[in-house]
Amino acid sequence: MKMRFSVYVLCFSLLSTAALAQLDPGPDGIGVYADMEGMVNSVMQNEGLLTVQLLVMGCQNGTGIQAWETGFWVDGSLSYAGFQLPYEGFNLDSFPDMTVGVHIGVDNLPIPRAPIMHLATLYFMVGGPEPGNIYIKPVSHFGGSGSMGNFLPAYATQANELFALYPSSGSVDLPVFRVNGDAPVATTQAAFGAVKALFR
Repeated sequence: MKMRFSVYVLCFSLLSTAALAQLDPGPDGIGVYADMEGMVNSVMQNEGLLTVQLLVMGCQNGTGIQAWETGFWVDGSLSYAGFQLPYEGFNLDSFPDMTVGVHIGVDNLPIPRAPIMHLATLYFMVGGPEPGNIYIKPVSHFGGSGSMGNFLPAYATQANELFALYPSSGSVDLPVFRVNGDAPVATTQAAFGAVKALFR
């Protein structure tokens, strides 16, 4: 009986660990989360200011991020209200479609490469109890295809190398965050990996 109980406890602890895993285990992923650990991508909120985090997961290239660019698009009850950088930097350009291009200006040093990299805090207004989605898109300049011409967000290293960033949903056409509805990104790594592999 004691051994059976130990097996149950072990299985429960393994399941609990998996449930708390980051939602985006793939390389060079970008997503919007309600937490700094990349585990919460949906909230219930009827109105008011929504504060979320723009995070890069699993940066694979270079020593860090010197500059980055992405676009945002919202629907439903959400409207874009702005962003704040957690480091010294400047916005190269912004457009009505919520495209953002940021250059890091901390003594010209990049954001150090890490498993989770905080690019910005984003602000959205929630206008009612209806569902609303946040999408990550390419920037609108360069014909709407982004600096790399591949219709994806991107980042640059200090050596001016460009690399694509892949939305946590697996596609720029699928939402990465939802308010007042079910989470738009799979909550297990196995399911997430299967979905994201279709879009790479």
